[in-house]
Amino acid sequence: MQIAELDDIARSLRCESPVTLTLGLNGAPEYLKVDQLLRKAAQDLPQVQLELVTSSSYLIADQVRQGKLDLGFMYGDPTHDSIKVTRLADIEFCVIGPPDSELSALPAKPEDRAALPWIWASSNCPVARMMPHIIGREREQSRVVSSSEDEHVTLSMIRAGLGYGVVEQELAQHWADRGSVRILAEPTITAGLNLLVHRDRMEHKPTAAVIALTQQLWKSAGSEGTTTDALSA
Repeated sequence: MQIAELDDIARSLRCESPVTLTLGLNGAPEYLKVDQLLRKAAQDLPQVQLELVTSSSYLIADQVRQGKLDLGFMYGDPTHDSIKVTRLADIEFCVIGPPDSELSALPAKPEDRAALPWIWASSNCPVARMMPHIIGREREQSRVVSSSEDEHVTLSMIRAGLGYGVVEQELAQHWADRGSVRILAEPTITAGLNLLVHRDRMEHKPTAAVIALTQQLWKSAGSEGTTTDALSA
């Protein structure tokens, strides 16, 4: 959507009744640029109110499909044909350990990697799918000391010295710079950050306007936003 189209939609919305849209967050609002989105929406789309709901990627995809959420952020691609995907950015993930870890990189052998104490992501998080590729072993074949539904909980457990885990590179670097965790060298893995909407909602003006605003925010940060059909993860 071009800026001129967004302006047209914004003008038409000012003549309509206020609309509340629910937006699912799979991360911190500031990381997802939702704080900027709220400010921009208040300025450009005063008739649109955003209600924020915190959840995990796969649950958000299900809730968008079921109509329980109007929009939602997700790492990776949903498998539902009823969902339209707007790619916002490619996000890097990395392995981190406690600050006093003697490892600078993961062991070369999968069996040695699997023997490390791991904080495993819940099945509702795409990170759970990444971990077997990084470790070289499935969860059942690895030493799992705890599970986590939330990236910040994972970080807290790693900072406390419980084990190793996989988190976003930017978030990991934030805590590594403060000496709270240690980032291990390769491997890293990339997942797409997407904004989801049900296909039936694509022609809904307020929804289309919020998607366009979100794309603009990510593009202004140097990311490419493109809209694609939902494919298998």
